[in-house]
Amino acid sequence: MTLAVLMIFGGWISIRDARDFIIPDEAIIAGLAFLTAGCLIGILEPAGALTGMALAGGQTAVVYGFGRCRRRKEKHGGCDRFGLGDVKYSLLLGGFLEPAGWLTALGAAVLCAFADFAVRTAGDHREIGNPLPFAPYLTIGALSVAIFRIGAIQ
Repeated sequence: MTLAVLMIFGGWISIRDARDFIIPDEAIIAGLAFLTAGCLIGILEPAGALTGMALAGGQTAVVYGFGRCRRRKEKHGGCDRFGLGDVKYSLLLGGFLEPAGWLTALGAAVLCAFADFAVRTAGDHREIGNPLPFAPYLTIGALSVAIFRIGAIQ
């Protein structure tokens, strides 16, 4: 269930973030409904999900807060570069992946973002000032963790 939910909602969120730099609240709410259902029917461990949500939400909220405190409000399409939508999406992923999975997914997301930035700026330095939507990288990291878990179980 986790992999299917991550694929559906992660795809929806990633495409929307990559295109519009907005993470839709509808996708977050629907994902939280699936997360709650997974905890209620026993697919996910509630304590692990809550701990993962606290860790993921806390980490990304700190990053969001630092950006707001520094007043770095460089706008692109009317949105901050690292917005509250990224915090909410991280909260959702933390619930599905639990703490260890979240940390692995975050590490993979950061590596993907750096690799993409390096490729974009290698030949064209005009790309340096352009923002990168972070949700697609979070989705890649989360799906990598979910797929690895399925492979480790079998």
